[in-house]
Amino acid sequence: MTVTVFAIRATPGAGFDPRLAPVRGQLRSIAPDDRLELIATASEPLRPGETLTCELGDDRIAETTFEKDEDGRILLRCVFKDGDAPPFSTRVDAPENQLFFYERPLGDGARALIGVGAR
Repeated sequence: MTVTVFAIRATPGAGFDPRLAPVRGQLRSIAPDDRLELIATASEPLRPGETLTCELGDDRIAETTFEKDEDGRILLRCVFKDGDAPPFSTRVDAPENQLFFYERPLGDGARALIGVGAR
């Protein structure tokens, strides 16, 4: 199963990174009035139990662990680490080939939108 993770910096104001064009519709429904900038991407084939790490810079990391694939549904554990702060963790059960997002505050008025998908 190939897992892809990408991180986007969302800040108040206009602007849209053209590298995000394939997911523009989804992003505009999440952050219609924000400036969106791609800051990191990672993609790798994973087996159950393996983790993909996406380095966002500034001591921030988005980790995605492929837990299982069953009947066309993918179970992933997503962890966001921001320096010494307690990590944020969530499990996602989604259909294969469906992109989903979660967001985390960055502490400077911006937020990180983390996109995750598996196929």
